Amino acid sequence: MKKINALIATAALALPLAAAPLAPATTLIANAATVKKATPATTTTYTLKKATSIKKTAYHAKKAGDKYKIEFAADRATAKVSKSKTKLSTKKTYTTSKTIELLSNKKGAKEVKYLHLKNDKGEFAGWVKASEMTKGALGSKTPAKAKATKLTLTKKAKTIKKAYTATKKGEFAKAVFAKDGKTATLTKAGTLTSGKKYDATKSIYAKTSTKATAHEYVLLKDAGWTLATNLKAAK
Repeated sequence: MKKINALIATAALALPLAAAPLAPATTLIANAATVKKATPATTTTYTLKKATSIKKTAYHAKKAGDKYKIEFAADRATAKVSKSKTKLSTKKTYTTSKTIELLSNKKGAKEVKYLHLKNDKGEFAGWVKASEMTKGALGSKTPAKAKATKLTLTKKAKTIKKAYTATKKGEFAKAVFAKDGKTATLTKAGTLTSGKKYDATKSIYAKTSTKATAHEYVLLKDAGWTLATNLKAAK
């Protein structure tokens, strides 16, 4: 009887030891089944069409869009593009002084412009599609486009050499003349300084509509075209 009891006790002690490794092994298998494999970043190869250095310009993001990593080939003929893990911030102002234009090999594809971004500390912040950005610092307003005025010339432009003094802070404009010389489009370029002397080099007579009265416009050196009524002959 004592021998039987001893055998039962020995078997009871042995059971937990044999069963113990099963629990952690089962847990490891279950955990392995639930772990997701990291998705590798998709890399696309493009042809580098153009690289340009520009004057340092401020930009801000329209939304929290994607930033990209771009690796260039040794001959810079191609570029490999992949998405960065970080996104654009809508609360930061970025600057850029370099732009590139890339073209994919897909039929009918259009060139895509990318900006080389830096943060406010001058550190590289990634590449981004220009279409995702708005020119200007965060919170700044996009300047309104200057209003264009179309003139119909009643007299051909002639060369003059006269000195004038601005009588008021009138506007002066840049002019683009039609090839036939019959019309001109004026776009505001600045404001005259009252009392300042200007040298005029050209003169035209033009009107803003068929029913309007023709007025003289003169081209001022280092300024632009302005109405002669904004000026008086300099003494």
